[in-house]
Amino acid sequence: MFHEDQPLKGATLKSMLHLLKVVLEESGTICGIDTHRDWLTISERFKQEGDEFLTITLPTFAKDLYRALDAGKVENHLFLPFGRAKGQVLPKFLGGFLSILFDSVSGLLINTSDVSALEADAVRCIVQISGLLGKLHLPCTPKRVQKAMDRYIDNDSRVGEHNPERRAEALSVLGFSDSDLRLTLWSHFGNFLNDLNLIIKRGSIVPSHGPGAVVESLRGNAKWRQSAWSEQLESVFPFSRWAYSSYLNYLEDLDNDQVEDPGPALPVKVIAVPKTQNTPRIIAVEPVAMQYMQQALRSAFEEALSRHPSAYKLIGYGSQLPNQEMAYLGSLYGDLATLDLSDASDLVSNELVINLLHEWPYLLEAIQATRSKTALVNLDSGDITVTLNKFASMGSALCFPIESLVFATIVLMVVDSGRGNLNRSFYAPGVRVYGDDIIVPVDFAQLTAWTLEACGLKVNHDKSFWTGRFRESCGKEYYAGFDVSYVKVRAVLPTLSKPLGQDVDSTVSTVALRNNLWNHGWFQTVDYLDQLLYKRLKGVYPVVSPTSSVLGRVSWTNFTVDRMSSDLHAPLVRGYVISGNPPSSSLDGYAALMKCLAKRSELPNPDPRHLLRGGRPVVLRIKLRMAPVF
Repeated sequence: MFHEDQPLKGATLKSMLHLLKVVLEESGTICGIDTHRDWLTISERFKQEGDEFLTITLPTFAKDLYRALDAGKVENHLFLPFGRAKGQVLPKFLGGFLSILFDSVSGLLINTSDVSALEADAVRCIVQISGLLGKLHLPCTPKRVQKAMDRYIDNDSRVGEHNPERRAEALSVLGFSDSDLRLTLWSHFGNFLNDLNLIIKRGSIVPSHGPGAVVESLRGNAKWRQSAWSEQLESVFPFSRWAYSSYLNYLEDLDNDQVEDPGPALPVKVIAVPKTQNTPRIIAVEPVAMQYMQQALRSAFEEALSRHPSAYKLIGYGSQLPNQEMAYLGSLYGDLATLDLSDASDLVSNELVINLLHEWPYLLEAIQATRSKTALVNLDSGDITVTLNKFASMGSALCFPIESLVFATIVLMVVDSGRGNLNRSFYAPGVRVYGDDIIVPVDFAQLTAWTLEACGLKVNHDKSFWTGRFRESCGKEYYAGFDVSYVKVRAVLPTLSKPLGQDVDSTVSTVALRNNLWNHGWFQTVDYLDQLLYKRLKGVYPVVSPTSSVLGRVSWTNFTVDRMSSDLHAPLVRGYVISGNPPSSSLDGYAALMKCLAKRSELPNPDPRHLLRGGRPVVLRIKLRMAPVF
């Protein structure tokens, strides 16, 4: 039965269930399927299992469908939480949709060549129904959080056990060596890394503070008042050079006893943030000084990468679109595979990074100086400090760019070798890496997976596809050239039981959900949300363009226009606009001077109050005002 300590309660629970019912009914309309029995199954399972059925069990249906599409049949180990009729291979739940795709007796995919729009709609509807509530950003149970913390520690132990000798042995079985890795890195990224190494050697980097949390719990402009940093950081990036705009300013603060002596590096603080109800996302909060200099190196990485088109084409992370487009082509023609890694950042060995980058000493020295070596992890038995074998946890500004470089090197080594490209051409068609989302030619997919694992990584075979017509990368799913991506509910729906000012986050999230569903063609579901939002926004819910700042119904035509702007000569509409005022955080003295000068643009800070306020807004607010329709 439903328990009171579960996250979905009362009116909120009722609205979420109703949303799922509307999606189910609209799916039935799209595919011509009677969904009455499917709704009875959902209702009964919810009564028995609570909201975990909606947020954990039901989403597994979509994952199993993907595996069945990839395998070309429904196998016995798929859809286990859902019952089958005697003599039937397909589960009874959503069986009408599945029967459009698979033979009910053999379980084989009915059509493997010319997939019809109806078949694509069946896939789209199944995953939209089953995956709708699978990505709710709500806290997991303490037991699940602890399990994730244990996994963080276990993963780091695994990295330590996968030493150079073990990697060399595993690679040799596949016909590769560490020398091949280094040669591949030189061939495809050597010019880029030479450029980056030179930038760091010259000291042409600009540090900065981000808006996120730090170990010292400093917020906003307080981060600029650094009194000292660790001996590890000091040895490569002296405090006097990188925390001050002038050495004379540093000496003055030193004489006034406002500078502390360098000390030991603080460990990162490992925390859990909402991801799904099944497991949280584990990230490491970095010390303020480490994050400050990591940001400098990350920006230098991006600057150098932008000047090398061949390298940027392989690992540029300015946009996810290239990966998504290649996933589409892979589903259409079957020549490109999409690979995904589990716990990617937690399994990149620091030893492997050192091995690969030792030819670029200034770069290697810099990233090692800004690398946190220990982590504070909260377990049921108490806090423990772990000496890290991984290069960096998620939360480091260098985690994403360095892991992308490592993954791409491994993939390219396989592809270059398979193509007999002894000269290692810069051009590598069919290869693209965006973090742990990897595109590779199908012919090399299996060997690439084995090689990634030989390097201590873990391929997520449930989310890696190359044998069928389904592909998935960077949040987009395609089947035989059809976009079958589904919309995820990220936050609970708003309620009318409290004032609008106390329900801003849910309201803003639901407007975004509504507009996302509209973009995906779920118009019946959109009508349901429009009725809810019209009441929640007190009838002020205009039709606006996708570029408008107003909380409204996105459309391409029939916009609501209340008057014309005499200054802008553009249409205006009355509506609610998100307002987030940074908290009060004043900054003066040499710290303020450093903030004003530590920027990459020659233009002044566009916010005239940046020395008075800083950091992320504590709460979001919405204000009713006139704003542009476009």
